[in-house]
Order: sequence, then C-alpha cells, then structure tokens
Amino acid sequence: MSDITIFLKGGDIPGDGSSKDGYIMCHVDPKEWGYNPVISEETKKAYASMTVDSSWLPALRDAQLAYTDSATANPFNVDGEVIKARRGLIDLEALETALNKPGLASDVRSTSVTPVIDGRGLSTSIITDTKNKPFTKRVDLNSISTGSATIGSAGTYLTCVLAYGDVAQLTGNLLFTQIGTSIETARPIIGVSTAGNDFLHTALTYHNGDPTAAVPKVTLNANTFGLSPDFTGGAGNVTIQNLIVELTATLTNNYHSLSIGGSYTGACKILNCMVDKGGEVGTGIIIGQSSCSSAVVQNCTSRNQKTSSVYGAFNSYSFPSGQLYFVNCVALDNNRGLYLFNSGHVVNVFNMFCADSTTVDFYNIASSTGRNNASEDATAADGNWSTAANNLTSKTSANSLLSSSWASSSFCDIDPTGDLDGAGYTYAPRTTDIRSRPVPGPNGTSIGVSEEAWPPGPSDYHRVMAGVGRGVMRGVA
Repeated sequence: MSDITIFLKGGDIPGDGSSKDGYIMCHVDPKEWGYNPVISEETKKAYASMTVDSSWLPALRDAQLAYTDSATANPFNVDGEVIKARRGLIDLEALETALNKPGLASDVRSTSVTPVIDGRGLSTSIITDTKNKPFTKRVDLNSISTGSATIGSAGTYLTCVLAYGDVAQLTGNLLFTQIGTSIETARPIIGVSTAGNDFLHTALTYHNGDPTAAVPKVTLNANTFGLSPDFTGGAGNVTIQNLIVELTATLTNNYHSLSIGGSYTGACKILNCMVDKGGEVGTGIIIGQSSCSSAVVQNCTSRNQKTSSVYGAFNSYSFPSGQLYFVNCVALDNNRGLYLFNSGHVVNVFNMFCADSTTVDFYNIASSTGRNNASEDATAADGNWSTAANNLTSKTSANSLLSSSWASSSFCDIDPTGDLDGAGYTYAPRTTDIRSRPVPGPNGTSIGVSEEAWPPGPSDYHRVMAGVGRGVMRGVA
C-alpha cells in the first residue's frame, strides 16, 4: 500500500493572522494522481508535509471534510440545517511528543523550508476535531498577498487548497494560474480582504469549450464545497475564468463545485467555466454574496445527472438585487437547471438554455428578468418572469446542441439547424463565445454558450451583416 502525504499549516509567529496552526489542509495519494507530483520549495515553506500510512485515508477524509454536530453519517443536511463543516487539526506539540522529535513544532512554524515528517506508524487518534480544540491563529510570514503564482505539479502550489489557504490580505493584485490538473481533497477557500485589489484564477491553456481537451483541470475529490474565493472585504474584483472543474465519480455529497461568496464590494465574475457532475447534492456554479457591486456568470456550462442535485446546475443564494447576470449559459441538470434561491430578488437571465431536468428547468424566476432563454419544459415562458421577451419552451438538448455528452468534443456546441441559433439577445459586453468564436454569429447572437462558426471569407463583412435576417448569410463565402 502506498504512503500518503498530508499538509499541515504552521503559523510563523503569534498574532491575529489567517494561519490555522496545525490545520490538516489536504492530502496527496499517488494512486489518485497516477504519479508522484512535484512539491515546490514555495509549498514547503508555507506548509509542513507528513508521510503517513494509507490506512489513514478514511480518517483523513473525515478530518478534512465533514465534521458536523449531527449524528447522521451524511455531512450535509439539505433540509435547512446549518452546515458545520470543520477540518481536523494535529496539535503540533502533541505531534512532537508522539514522534519524540524535540523542536518539531518550532520547525513546522519556521519561515524556512519546513521538514518532511515521517508519521508512518502513527495512530490517527492524534487528529483532533476543531470543535473540541479550536485552532490557534498565527501570522504566516510566507503567505502570498500580491503578484502571481501557479497551481499544479511543479507549480508554486500543488493544489488549489494549498494556494487559497496561503493567501493573506491582498497588498496588490493577485493572479493564480492553473498549469496542471490538481486533485482537491478539501475545500479551497480564501477568507481575507481584497483591500481594494483584484484576484484572478485562470488556466494556462484554454479549453475552448471542449471538455476532452488536454488542459489543466481542477478535480474535486471531496464531499464538501469546491472552489470558494470568499474574500471578506475590500473593493477589489474577484474573477474565476477559463477553468474546467470536474468531480470524481465516487462522490456522493459534494455541495458546491464553484462558488463565490464573501463580503467584498467589487465586481464578481465567473467566465468561460465548465463544471461536470456539479454539486452532487448542491450546485454546480453559485453566486452567494450580496455585497459585490455586480455579478456576472457568462459562457458557462454546468452538467449534473443526479436527481439529488436539489439546488440546481446554477444557483444564486445571495447577491445585489438587480445586479446579477446569467448570460449565455447552459444547464444540463437532472433536477433543476437554474435555481434562484431567493425568489424576491431580481436576476437578469439572458440567452440561457436549461434542459434534461425531471423537475423544472427554471425555478423561482417570478421576480426576475428573462430575455431570449430556452427550456425543455415550459418554465422559461414569458409569463413566468416579471419582465420577459422572446423566451422559448419545449427545446431539447438533442435538437439544440451537437452533443450533451461530457465525453464529446462537441459538448454544448450549438446545432446550426436547431432553434437556438440566432435566437438570442444582444448583450454588449459579450464579444466571444466559449469556443472563442466572435459574437454575434452568422445569424445573430444565439442562445447557449456557443455561436455557429463563421464560414471562410471576409469576416469583417460577415459580422457587419450579421443579424439582418435569420439564415441570410448562411453559406456566403
């Protein structure tokens, strides 16, 4: 059986910082990765790593993911109970004693490269629930607060959990670039202020709307929340773009795959992202904060084929009323496509396609604005919105998309013979689709994430002529 590497957080000096002393951040199982990933020197400065037996895996999954006050084995309650997910920690002084390594705790909290601890043979009983022993806040002098860093094997940080967990209050704009696929075994979350600076998490290589593309991905292997850049204040902008987020097939209780919460006052954007098996009991993509000046989810897909996905492929839990936009997205969900959690808030939904639901495609939309959307059922009809125009019903994925299969390079690409091509609403900020094709397409703006490709020829002329009439330009060279 292969050994497992776990990463522990150690703050350098006492103080009211974000570092959680002894926190188990995540673990790396070479069997899950398929190889032994390279751990950078920067990661070794920010975190101590400890090698443990693979028999630790069940305890690690509990320690990182799902402590609750409930007696049930299910860490998430979908009936309204407040979720109390806590990670376990290892008391560093207790670890020092158990391994008979004097000075180990100080070494873990060092500002230099921390030691690789040999914890093989150590009992999992050393893991403590943070409910019983709250973590001690410390200041980590190696934390990142500005500049740029990479995520993936041989990157600055091996995983998003380690990258997000090392962010201190921003002192300048911060860029995270996904350079390799990362396997996340805990929730990647940021909980500090932007202090007026911008944050961006993007991919080195763009997927161009193809889920089969050989590009860096974020793989969630945790029954918990997914990417959560939940900054707690400041007027900076927070953007997640160009990422593919996938869940492993074994998950049963993942909650949100890609969510932006917090309480900062800048703009919030999720652009050109693709989520598969999004939120097995929750949501694929969710906007959950009301302090931001505006929020946009654009050119995104979210697919989930489980009936337990009660909160939909897309969700809005909390947001500035009237300032949230879902634009040219596709939801393929077996339960609900778009779930507007707070029915009294005003959401702007343009050119969105929801299908494959056994319940409802659009849910709680009575107070919102819907223009040029499409549903497989009747829920996108104009009469279901507060303000509406040109919404379509009874449109199936089979008759609207070239493919609804995640295993296809044509996933969610528009069918040029279907009813969504050219049936959209002009939203000026959107100039390209998820496949990097120009907007509008040959027949005008379409519903969904993609436009029909322009035929070969003088593209400027084609674009000027776009929209003069459905089908007018088809086939023009």
